Amino acid sequence: MSMDKKPHSICLEFKRKNKAFSHERLEYEVRHTSGERSYASFPWDDPEILNARDELEKSQPSSTALELLGDRLLEFLKQTQWPRYEAAIAAALREERPVRSHDPHGCSGTLLPAVGALEA
Repeated sequence: MSMDKKPHSICLEFKRKNKAFSHERLEYEVRHTSGERSYASFPWDDPEILNARDELEKSQPSSTALELLGDRLLEFLKQTQWPRYEAAIAAALREERPVRSHDPHGCSGTLLPAVGALEA
């Protein structure tokens, strides 16, 4: 990966509207790289989610539980502007540009590997 290419940076900050976690549907405020905000909810009260979370405690969680959680997290992200970010990340990786996440305080985060990282 060439480090002389301008990195693509993204920031998605998720904050629960209700500060306390509970096993019910929770609403999240999402702050984006641009500063704009959107809202998303996650069904923590869904029995399938609860069972899948329990499955994660096992040393070898079932592929069914992992797939369910992955699908539900993707549904959650689609409520935000994630599809736009995903396309921009894929484009940066095709251009062999580094992709960085950062926290709201401007600290650099994970550097994603180049081309092919999102292809699976």
